[in-house]
Amino acid sequence: MPTINVTVDAGGNVVNVAMPTGSALLDSLTAQATAAKNLAEGYAADAGNHAATAETHKNAAQTADTSSANNAALALARQQAAETAAATATTKANEAANDRSLAQSAATTATQKAQEATDERILAGQAAASAADDAQATAADRVQTGQDLAATTAAKNTAVGAAGTATTQAGEAADSATAAAASKTQTETLTAQALVHKNAAQQAASDAEGFKTEAVNQFTALKNQMVSESEAIKTDTTTILNQTIAVRDEVDVFLMSQASAIITLQNYHAQELLP
Repeated sequence: MPTINVTVDAGGNVVNVAMPTGSALLDSLTAQATAAKNLAEGYAADAGNHAATAETHKNAAQTADTSSANNAALALARQQAAETAAATATTKANEAANDRSLAQSAATTATQKAQEATDERILAGQAAASAADDAQATAADRVQTGQDLAATTAAKNTAVGAAGTATTQAGEAADSATAAAASKTQTETLTAQALVHKNAAQQAASDAEGFKTEAVNQFTALKNQMVSESEAIKTDTTTILNQTIAVRDEVDVFLMSQASAIITLQNYHAQELLP
């Protein structure tokens, strides 16, 4: 506030009034108003900074939403890959089961072939024995007949041929049985591989579910953090706004008081100038 100095004499009469001129008073009031304005602008700048911080957090929340969406898409892709692997493993298992069924059928056929060859060999042996008996009887009865000797030789050759045929068929049956055993071993190997693929597919599906759960948890935590920080910034901004309004009100009161003082001084000068 400007200072007004009043000088009185020994009798109590006013002899001098010293006060700032109109320009000095205006300068003083202007300086105080400028200071109040600068203070209000400072509070407004703080409010702007908090608003910028809130915008930054908002952008971070949007970025987190995008990242969470990408993680969810990745988890879905991994889950689809796991499902595809599981379907492939199931197909392999079915193929292995079919191969095993074919191998069992081949083994059964080979066993039947071997049994048939054995039966034929027995029959050939019996035929050879019968032919030999017939040949011996015929030779005893017709020792001098060359025709009987030729018949005996032919019967013997027939028996030998039948025995050779039976031996060949038995070898083929043995080869079929060996091939069936090899096919069975291969089928068991394929079945084991299919089981490994199936287990890997199940593990991949479990991992995909874990990734999905982790992505959802991270998104939820980040979202909650953004909401909490946004509420805090909102509270700070409201507080600063209230402070700014209070300062503005104080400045208004101050300016009104200064205006009242100016009016009072003007009235005082006007009275002094009166005759």
